[in-house]
Order: sequence, then structure tokens, then C-alpha cells
Amino acid sequence: MKLLKGFNYYCSGLDTEEFHILTSEDCMDNGGAWEKHRLGFDNILESSLTLFITATTEGWSPIME
Repeated sequence: MKLLKGFNYYCSGLDTEEFHILTSEDCMDNGGAWEKHRLGFDNILESSLTLFITATTEGWSPIME
């Protein structure tokens, strides 16, 4: 959690290469929405579920993307 907390967000609604989106401020300034992926490492429950899914290899492909 210490290493990966907060890295599971993305800018939706914009082409990140066209607008050079790097931060949440860049995304919102250009009219995009800063959203969180379903699974991640922001709290202990999400971290445990994410690691369980990757360990069992069931439904791990959205995490890899």
C-alpha cells in the first residue's frame, strides 16, 4: 500500500496523448474526469482483494491493463 497508493486513477473522457495528461489537475483543466479503477491498493481491503485475484489468476486481466 505504501508504494502503490494513489496510482490507480486515470483520466476518462480525454485522449491522454493528445492533451499530455499527467496529473489530476491536467485532466480536470481539460474537461476530463479523474476516476479510480475498480481494484487497487488504496486501503487494506482493496489490496487484499487485488492480491487474491492475481494469485488465483481469475479475472486478473483488468488489473494488468
